[in-house]
Amino acid sequence: MNRSPENGQNESGTAPRSADSKLLFPLRLVPFERYMLADDRLAYPMTFLVQVGLQGAPDRESMEGAFAQALARHPLLGARLTRCCGARHWALADGPPAVLRWYDGPAASDFGPGRRIDLRAAAPVAGEIWSEGDTATLLLWFHHAACDGIGAMRFLGDLLAFYGLRTAPADRRPTLLPVDPAGLAYRGIFDTRPPVPVTRWEASKGMVREVWKVLSRRPRVLQGPRRPTGSSEAEKRKLVTTTLPEQVYLRYSHEASALGSTANDVLLRDMFLTVEAWNRRWGVRRQDGWLRINMPTALRGKRDVRMPATNVLGYALITHHTRECRDPARLLREIARETEAIRTWSLGAMFVEALRIVDRVPGALWLGTRLSRRYATVVLSNLGDPTRRFRARFPRVGKEIQAGNLLVKSIFGAPPVRPGTRAALALFHYADRLTIALNADPQWLGASAARDFLTSYEQQLRETARTVSPTGPGEAL
Repeated sequence: MNRSPENGQNESGTAPRSADSKLLFPLRLVPFERYMLADDRLAYPMTFLVQVGLQGAPDRESMEGAFAQALARHPLLGARLTRCCGARHWALADGPPAVLRWYDGPAASDFGPGRRIDLRAAAPVAGEIWSEGDTATLLLWFHHAACDGIGAMRFLGDLLAFYGLRTAPADRRPTLLPVDPAGLAYRGIFDTRPPVPVTRWEASKGMVREVWKVLSRRPRVLQGPRRPTGSSEAEKRKLVTTTLPEQVYLRYSHEASALGSTANDVLLRDMFLTVEAWNRRWGVRRQDGWLRINMPTALRGKRDVRMPATNVLGYALITHHTRECRDPARLLREIARETEAIRTWSLGAMFVEALRIVDRVPGALWLGTRLSRRYATVVLSNLGDPTRRFRARFPRVGKEIQAGNLLVKSIFGAPPVRPGTRAALALFHYADRLTIALNADPQWLGASAARDFLTSYEQQLRETARTVSPTGPGEAL
C-alpha cells in the first residue's frame, strides 16, 4: 500500500528546506512560550484538542509513517524542554519520538479536551486513533507553549497529506506546499506594521492606555453551578459541540453583510448577548458589570507563509458593559469599530509586547498568572475554514477533502481554559457547516450546563439568521 513520495518531496518525504532544522536547536523560549508554561497547571493544563472525524479505515503503517513525516516538517512539535546556560530552551529529543496510539471501537468519552503534557519528557503533540469499521476518529493534543490553532492545522494538513501520498492512486494524490523551519529562529518577532508611522512614545502611550482599560474593567465570570452533580467525571471533561447547517450559516453570513459588518463581528456580538442573558438567568445579584471576550488574533504576515507549527498570535481583549447588550445594533457597531482597529493596527501584538516587558522581571510572568485569576469572561476563537490553514492541497468529494482512502467528515477543537475563564469556544467552517466546540471548566460547568450554554449561543445565532431571507450570498468567515 505504501508508495514512494512524489510532488517535489525528498527521500524522507518532507519538502525541500532552506536550512537543516537540526542546526536551529537549541532554541531559547520566547515570552509567549514562557507565559504558556507559567499558566500551565495540573487542573488547568495549557493544552488543546483537535478532533477529526474520518470515513474509511486508516491503514496503520501508512498513518504512522505519515505522522513521523509530519513531525519532520514541524520540528518544534518533536522537541523537548530543557535548561541550557541558565535558561529554558527547546532541544531536539534524545528519547523516543511522539507516536500515535491505536484503539479499536468508538472514541472513548473520557479523553478530555485538556491533557497534561510534561514537555521535559514528552513531545508537545500527542495523538490517538479510534477505529471502528469504516469510520475513525483522530485525536491530537497540542501544548500551547509549542503552537497555536493555525500551527495545529498546518500539522494536521501535513499528516493527512503524507497519508494520502502513501495510499491514494496517482490521480487523487494531495500536493504538499513547502515549509521553512528556519523561520522558527525569528518566531516571536511579528511581521506587522502600522498603517501610518508612529513614534515609540505614541506606541507606549497606546499600550499604557489599553493596559489600564483591561486592569480597570474587571470582567464578570460566566455563572454556573459549583461542582456540578448528576454527571460523571468523564462527561464533565468532554468537548461539547453543535453544528449549524449550510442554509442557516448562509443566512447568518448574509445578515452580517446586510448590517455592514463581518460574520466574525456578529458572532462576537451574539456571544455578548448570550453571556449577559445566561448570567441573568443564573440570578446574578448585581446584574450590571463588564463582560470580556478574549479573541485570539493571528499575527502571521507574508514572511510567515512557510512557517511550520509554532505560536504566531496575540490576544485582543474586547470589553463591553452589560448595559450595552440592551441595544444589540449599537453594540454591533462598537464591536465592528474595535475589530477594524485590531486588524488595521495589529493590536493583538500589544498583548505579546506586554508579556515581553513583564518577562524582564524574573518570576513576574508566573506571579502574574497566579495573581490575576480572570482575564476574560469567555474565549472565542474563530479558525474559519481549517483547510485554508493547511500547507497542502487535496482532492475533494463534494466539499469534503480526501486523503487516500479517508474522507474527512469533520474538524473541530477548542482552546484551553484557565481559572476564572470558564468557557473557551472555537468556530470551524468546514464543508459549508459551522461547527462550534466548547471546552468548559468542569468545576463550574458540567456536561449538562455546558450543553445548555452552547445551546443558548446556537439559539441566539439562529435568531439572528432568521431576520433575513434564506437566499443571497454568504461570506466565508
